[in-house]
Amino acid sequence: MAIVDINGHIKATATFLPRRLPAIGNSAVILQAPALVAASGIYYLDGTGTVRVLRVNSSPQVVATFLQQGQPYETWFAISPTGSSIVAGVLTFDAAGSYFSLYTAPSGGSPTQTVHAEAAGPPNQMVNLPFPVGWISAGPVAMNPGSITTQNAWVGGPLQVLTFAPGGVQGTAIGGADCRSASITPSGLIPCISSKGVVSVRDTTSKINWTTQVAGFNAVSLFLSPDGQAISDGQQASSDGGVTWYMVVETHARGAIQMPKGFRIEGWLDSNTVIGAVTPPGSGDEGNLSWVSLDDPSTVHDLGFKGDFVAPLS
Repeated sequence: MAIVDINGHIKATATFLPRRLPAIGNSAVILQAPALVAASGIYYLDGTGTVRVLRVNSSPQVVATFLQQGQPYETWFAISPTGSSIVAGVLTFDAAGSYFSLYTAPSGGSPTQTVHAEAAGPPNQMVNLPFPVGWISAGPVAMNPGSITTQNAWVGGPLQVLTFAPGGVQGTAIGGADCRSASITPSGLIPCISSKGVVSVRDTTSKINWTTQVAGFNAVSLFLSPDGQAISDGQQASSDGGVTWYMVVETHARGAIQMPKGFRIEGWLDSNTVIGAVTPPGSGDEGNLSWVSLDDPSTVHDLGFKGDFVAPLS
């Protein structure tokens, strides 16, 4: 894990034990990225269920540790904008069955289990579980996926805002009845995939801000700009029969903007700048992390190091 400036200068680094995946057969496990940004830190999850935070000029600090019964399988988490609270959905399994727990915890404090579910058999049979995916002004937002593994497309699931009270956990649906997603911006904008595979940008009240032309094949590959006015589906297309690959960013105002050849988008530095990496034609080795401005989409700005992008720090 590293925090760097726009010139590639390292401000803080840390190492962590990666998560392990179970053998599920010919099916892919859909995982949340191991790190996210809140307040002034990057929060990252390791293979033991521990979340730590890394800040500039600071050593990593433990935020919370979530109990994992049996083998680690899948954990999705979200951090409040101030970094003071965390929620996590933890799915594990052993020889007897599968287990899901939803936890809340203050930063640096002990977690409280608010939901617990058990099922016989492998965990890929457990669906409609509240996996945290973000945080808005109304509170933490969870996704209820229709499946947690896939052999083809994966569209996430309906979103709900979670409210924790002494009587239990309540969920308030957002985005509308035909909105499936795996992400939400802090301002409450959702890249929704409809039952017909159409991707639209909506707010929490289900109002459609605009309808896009990008593919709704994979919910975790929909990268929505911070202002909600541009989107990429993370899918590459070919202009010459499969030899040269490119990605497209679709903007609400200007339409499609083609990215440089071989450039794979991983997210947004701001509402006008995408970040990712270039794989040269004929090469299997991805290049350095780089950024591209939508105002000058033919120019790649190399940051000078390899890595996977998380998010900009405030």
